[in-house]
Amino acid sequence: MMKIPTRHITHTRPDQGYLIVMAMVFVIALLGIGVSIAAVVGARYRVDKNYTYTENAVSAAEAGISAAIYNLNATGGYFTGYATPQAFPIGSDTSRGEYTVSIADNADGTSTLTSVGKVYRTTSDTTPASTKTLKAIATPTMTTVAAGMVAGPGGLTLGTMADINTKNIYIQGKLSLQGGIIGKPTANPTTTINVANIACGTGASYPQPCPANQEPISLGFSTSIYGTVCATNQYTSVVPPFSGIYPDTNGLGLIDRCVAPSASLPTFDRKVVYDGTAGNIQPGGAFKDFFYCALNREYNFPANVRYTSSVTTDNNFCAYNIHGNMYIKGDFNTNFGNQLIVDESLTTPPIIMVEGAINLSNTAIHKNNSHGVGVIFISFKSANATCNTDPDCVSISNNDLYNSINTTTASCTGGFCNLDGSVLYSAFGTVDASGGCVSGLGGQRITVGFGTTIQCDVNISPFPGGDAFGGRVKIKVWKVTDVQQVYS
Repeated sequence: MMKIPTRHITHTRPDQGYLIVMAMVFVIALLGIGVSIAAVVGARYRVDKNYTYTENAVSAAEAGISAAIYNLNATGGYFTGYATPQAFPIGSDTSRGEYTVSIADNADGTSTLTSVGKVYRTTSDTTPASTKTLKAIATPTMTTVAAGMVAGPGGLTLGTMADINTKNIYIQGKLSLQGGIIGKPTANPTTTINVANIACGTGASYPQPCPANQEPISLGFSTSIYGTVCATNQYTSVVPPFSGIYPDTNGLGLIDRCVAPSASLPTFDRKVVYDGTAGNIQPGGAFKDFFYCALNREYNFPANVRYTSSVTTDNNFCAYNIHGNMYIKGDFNTNFGNQLIVDESLTTPPIIMVEGAINLSNTAIHKNNSHGVGVIFISFKSANATCNTDPDCVSISNNDLYNSINTTTASCTGGFCNLDGSVLYSAFGTVDASGGCVSGLGGQRITVGFGTTIQCDVNISPFPGGDAFGGRVKIKVWKVTDVQQVYS
């Protein structure tokens, strides 16, 4: 019997293809979601990263402002900014930050600080990922300090056997001890010495802060400083075998990495003294002749007198009584054996203000009265001839200062000069005290010579609070009073 072949018919489920399509759609959807999530995360990361770059750039600019304020205060306003980029750490091994700062002086005495902060994605990038600019207004305020001695950028030089006992010393420039001693091991209160190391530059760029590798204090053989010493860039405290900087009873010695304030020299209103003598104008000359002094034994300089030329006290038979302020259009000279005595009626120091030089020569004896009042001697002589004779002139250019600073314009010399209770001050030049005793010294440059004592009684200052200049010495303190971000 013949077999008939049979056909096996397979029946396909109607939903089988649909499931495959659905699966594919589902996979594509998941992939899309994943891509979207990745895109969102990536975008978010980029936003966060850019935000971090922006914040770090702002922080770098802020650091520039802070650094500028610090350096303005450390240099007394001589700091001119950072033209070279300064590194700013941002806590990353792969990126880097930096800032630059420019400073512009304003007519009102303030300064505008422009700080530009930049952040780079890598340490090798040359194009910043973010740049931010801040502008700040820095406003100076003047703080009064007590000073028994104040020297300008020419600094203070101490000679053999010189002895400085005054408690408050401010030096813009450098301090050189070729001999002698400052302070005492058992001093109470402590002697404070501030040395700002602003003594470099020439001509119109004088003075400028000295490089960090230049120490401002030099100690010669067998010289010592006792007290509390703040000296910018000074790291050496002991010079073997016999010299050094040491603490006194209450002092700290050399303060490590201290930045000394730059104190301004005292300011005196020259015009007020000049105008105050308008009612009594007399010729200068030599006061007084031998016979006058032999008979009268004294000569009285009247109060508020203006002399039209140099004045010389030329006779050791006379005592010269000072009754008030004097303005001299020339030099003031004293000779052997003279005595200048402050009248008993005076309770505040009279000022002898001189357009030329002050020469208090050998054995000139100056006595304060029973109230403890001495004399303030001031010379305005400088390399600027116009300023010398102009009572409105109280400042000169940097270049004129550079050319004036080494010229001695006020001196107390000869071995027996005694200015107990008095102050000798050179506004633009050098003040020299050599021999004898002076209570207060001030000048753009100070030299203290052989055998000289500053502050005659080591234990008693003749000035209230140790201030020889009556609140006229000040420190400029800079503060930020306004900050704004610059948007470009």
